[in-house]
Amino acid sequence: LFFVVVRVIRRWPAPLVLALGAGLQIADFDTGIILLDKFAHYFIFFYSGYLLAPHIFRLARWAQEHKRAAGALLLAWFVVNFVLVYLHLAMRPVLSLITGYAGAIAVLLVSALLADHSWMGWLSYLGRHSIVVYLGFVIPLALSRPIVARVVPTIDTGTATLFVTLVCIAGAVLLHW
Repeated sequence: LFFVVVRVIRRWPAPLVLALGAGLQIADFDTGIILLDKFAHYFIFFYSGYLLAPHIFRLARWAQEHKRAAGALLLAWFVVNFVLVYLHLAMRPVLSLITGYAGAIAVLLVSALLADHSWMGWLSYLGRHSIVVYLGFVIPLALSRPIVARVVPTIDTGTATLFVTLVCIAGAVLLHW
């Protein structure tokens, strides 16, 4: 759906699309129609990635060239994010948009820092095929949801989330292969 919408609006001015996307995310829709609600919440991040890809790659290169500064930024992000989550503020309108971008940048920085290590070759592979993972996780998520629903009462949320994430990434890559 994201791809189709971006294709349809590709000639629209980028600032307008960014403003509309941010507005949809901040509005925090709850129509009861999951597809519409999730679209409204996440479109801005998809469109930003599409629009800002050259800058995102530049930031990754910067992180690899300035490891200490990137590490300091990660530490600052961790502290601020921890406080916002602890105070139950991270998902408030506007802050959720900011924390969403900050979290995406944190993932990018961690990935860029780890990609230099030979034992992390799999991460480079996932990075080169990130669209496969991004678009392909839905089917494994749907298949793993009933299993997780049965198992979650016996394990903590963090472990369940880790399990679902690993299943969805592996499933998306397997579907790609």
